[in-house]
Amino acid sequence: MRWSKPCLNERGMVTGVVLAVVLLVLGIGGAMLQLSASEGASADGYIDGMAAHYLAEAGVKKAVSQLPQDPLWPGESAKLGEGMYQVTVNPLSGKISSTGKVHTAARQLTVSYTISEDDKTGNKIIQYTWDNN
Repeated sequence: MRWSKPCLNERGMVTGVVLAVVLLVLGIGGAMLQLSASEGASADGYIDGMAAHYLAEAGVKKAVSQLPQDPLWPGESAKLGEGMYQVTVNPLSGKISSTGKVHTAARQLTVSYTISEDDKTGNKIIQYTWDNN
């Protein structure tokens, strides 16, 4: 019995399979690169948000240090590192509001405060509570 040649070209089949596998690997690699880039951007946003929070906290601490000497201190803006904070004080409502900004991230903190006088030393003392976390 004699075998006949198959009618399909096997050499062309292998080329097609290899091409399909290469395209599949390239597609998976491209998707992984895109995922990696978006994760990096997400991490940068998180870091900027944390830095903005700490800058807002620095603004509150600046106000807390200034108010015992000057109860009518209005606030200030200051640049620190790659960001800045802007703190405002409202003596009528007893509120300190501070906003920290780093790149596109911004965080705002609000504090209620009272100023009293120490009975023994006569020094002014500021007591404050965070209105938000």
